[in-house]
Amino acid sequence: MGLFNFLKPVWYQNLQQHFRPTNSKTIHKLEALRMNLNIPDEHFTMNIMMTPWGVRKLQWHMYEQAKQQFPNSTEREIWEMVFISRINVKFLTIDMPSDIGSTPLTGDEILDIVNNKDEIINNFNSFSDLVDYLVELDKKENRFFDPSGLTIDIDRILSDY
Repeated sequence: MGLFNFLKPVWYQNLQQHFRPTNSKTIHKLEALRMNLNIPDEHFTMNIMMTPWGVRKLQWHMYEQAKQQFPNSTEREIWEMVFISRINVKFLTIDMPSDIGSTPLTGDEILDIVNNKDEIINNFNSFSDLVDYLVELDKKENRFFDPSGLTIDIDRILSDY
């Protein structure tokens, strides 16, 4: 751990590198929110990763990883790898208990997405479009359901910077 991380909150240090906010104002605002609501660091870490911002960060991380692992792949092939990876997670977790308030895609809906992946991906003009699509799928499933509003507050703070 470098000196930079030494002064950071525990929840920040617990985050994987690609989930760590880089703006100090953002970190301070998040820590103030956490302290104000008296949320344990471990729960706050999970809340950050489960925001739309966190989903976006994860997809961009997967994109960078795929580019490194498959340097000879085309941009569209990289997009497809990330897309299939995210959809595969949905398929593999279909029989797991869902989060409170969420309505996961059915197996048929997931298979429909897989069967139409080429058409879906061809409609994207950028990787950001693909990421937006994946976030919208999570929203459709109500994956960001949080009656307390904490997820919305965290996402707003993270998205402002």
